[in-house]
Amino acid sequence: MKNLNKTILSFIAGFIITYLLFIFRAEATQELALTNALGGGIGLAVGYFLYEKYMKEDSSS
Repeated sequence: MKNLNKTILSFIAGFIITYLLFIFRAEATQELALTNALGGGIGLAVGYFLYEKYMKEDSSS
C-alpha cells in the first residue's frame, strides 16, 4: 500500500509540474496543457512503479 501511495503522489507531482510548464507557453491552449500533463503524470507514475518493482530489488542485493 505504501508503494501505491508513492506512485499516486508521483503522478500528481508529474501532472502539476508538466501542466505548469505547458500552460505558461504562449502557443499552448489549456486542452493541450492538460493532455500533456496527463501524459507526464502517467509517465512519471509508471517509471516510479517500474523502478520500485525491478530496479530497487537489484540495487539492494
